[in-house]
Amino acid sequence: MRAKEKQEAQKRKTNKSQPEVKGLPETTTINVPFIDTPLPVPKPEILSTAVFTAGAASVASVAGTLAAGALLKRLTKVLKPVMTTALKKVAKVRGKTPVESDARLRWRRRGYTKHSKQSRV
Repeated sequence: MRAKEKQEAQKRKTNKSQPEVKGLPETTTINVPFIDTPLPVPKPEILSTAVFTAGAASVASVAGTLAAGALLKRLTKVLKPVMTTALKKVAKVRGKTPVESDARLRWRRRGYTKHSKQSRV
C-alpha cells in the first residue's frame, strides 16, 4: 500500500514538472533554459504585427497629447480675458464687487513702501 502511494506521488511530481502545453496552430513552443518549461510564443508574423500596431498607437497618442496641449494653451490665452470681462459684468449686474486675482491681492497686502529712490524693493 505504501509503495503504491509513493509511485502515484512520484507520477504527480513528474507531471507537474513537465506540463503539457497545448499549442494553437498560430503558436510555437520554446523551452525556457533554467526552468525547463515549455512556453508558447506567437509566430513571428503575429508578433511583428502586434509590435507595429503598439508602436503606431503610442505615436498617435503622444502626437494627440502634444496637439491637445498646444490647443489648450492657445484657447486659454484667448478665452481668459473674455471670461474675466464676462464675470466682471455679471458681478456688476448682481451688485457685487468683482473678485480680484491672487496676484492683485498679494500686491495690495504688500503695501506701498516709499523709498528715497522711489523703488519698491
